[in-house]
Amino acid sequence: MANYVIYTRIDGTELKLKIDSERTIELEEKLSGSIFDKLAETNKLSTAVEFIAAAVPDGEYPERRKTALAVYDEMIESGGKYRDYIELIHKVCVSAGFLDGGTVEKQVEIQKAQDKLEKIAYEAQLKLIAEKTGEIEAKNAPADTEVSQS
Repeated sequence: MANYVIYTRIDGTELKLKIDSERTIELEEKLSGSIFDKLAETNKLSTAVEFIAAAVPDGEYPERRKTALAVYDEMIESGGKYRDYIELIHKVCVSAGFLDGGTVEKQVEIQKAQDKLEKIAYEAQLKLIAEKTGEIEAKNAPADTEVSQS
């Protein structure tokens, strides 16, 4: 499987859209968050454009961003919908290995569920440590001292 997506522009030129590790880091720094968190925010055009700008193969960031905006404008002018732009982002993320073939929404839902499970596990560990610490303190307290546990 190719690790890029070919997008054919209105003028017939092809863009090989690809997000590699360097562009991933650049994108996460620009958006101040992880790829997975920011996929959930692609309902904002400003965020969506950054994904495509990161995938545009040539040029410095300002030129890549202009290309990403032009791709969006071309899609809309040729009868496409915003959803088509989001699907292009999804294809780029699948080709880069960030997502499997499911929908963006499903991938974000899965990531959020995993994050929630990790948080629950972390909180359970903290509670267990607190309980164990409280037991140790209770065992070491003098017999005539009252130990309160919250």
